Amino acid sequence: MDTLTGKDQFAGHKLRLLLGAYFEPLLLSPTDVWALNNRGLAYGQLGRWKKARRDFEEALRIDPGFEQARSPSE
Repeated sequence: MDTLTGKDQFAGHKLRLLLGAYFEPLLLSPTDVWALNNRGLAYGQLGRWKKARRDFEEALRIDPGFEQARSPSE
């Protein structure tokens, strides 16, 4: 049986809090490519790949030259 350690659970909790921190800026400025990119990174860390990809693609739609969204792992 695979169980998460306390450290893993804490890290996951911190990521969920971080993810939530990107929603307010995007409500105020939905075209903030940095907020979209960072939320995409947080989604990726949580294994929510479709949502991560959607945020990266939206950042690129808004600013096609925004290289961070092209290579989010770098």
